[in-house]
Amino acid sequence: MAESGWALTQRNDSMGDLYVYIDAKGMKWNIPKQKIGFTTQAPDWKVSLFNDETKMYFETSLADWQSKFSKMGKGGAAQLQNGGWQKGKTEKIAGLNCTKYVMTNNAPAATVKGKRTLAAVRQAACWLANDITMSPTLSDMFSKTYGLPATKFFPVRVAFLGGDGRPHLALDTFNSRPFNVPGGFFNRPQGYKPAKSETEVFMDNDTRQFLKDLSQ
Repeated sequence: MAESGWALTQRNDSMGDLYVYIDAKGMKWNIPKQKIGFTTQAPDWKVSLFNDETKMYFETSLADWQSKFSKMGKGGAAQLQNGGWQKGKTEKIAGLNCTKYVMTNNAPAATVKGKRTLAAVRQAACWLANDITMSPTLSDMFSKTYGLPATKFFPVRVAFLGGDGRPHLALDTFNSRPFNVPGGFFNRPQGYKPAKSETEVFMDNDTRQFLKDLSQ
């Protein structure tokens, strides 16, 4: 039985376009540039990473996924959370009613090896779609992993001012539509082979062949 959800086309400053599908019971990301996907769903919320080129997948827990992403972020999520989000006005983004949240990081400048540096994020803003609600599990993941406000609404735009004083648009949404999620849509792809790690999933065929040739 199909569930009422949403399909979004988003853009990330490093990964390029993202195709996002979400309802109250699950979420799937597809990243065409890298041929990588991510899917998770209730009730166990296991995370399946998969590669559409190599036909491999790796499964892990959501808690493990959060932990690894937090380490990769080098404290960025904590900086956003510590800044304190303030609720702002409502705006339209890609046809969605969104509430803007803003934060300012007033932490003093730090000194590293004798050089005075600013914290990585000085100011930030995010827009959450009032029309798209997600489960408490996913809400907690977005808050802890990415430092976003702890609400039930899905993020559609994230912008920040870095320590270098330059503005950055980390995430944006430029298309949205209602999507009836068919049964089994959030399952990992069938017929894919299990990988030993996330790293193996992220490798394309050329990289895999190169490493295989080196080992011979």
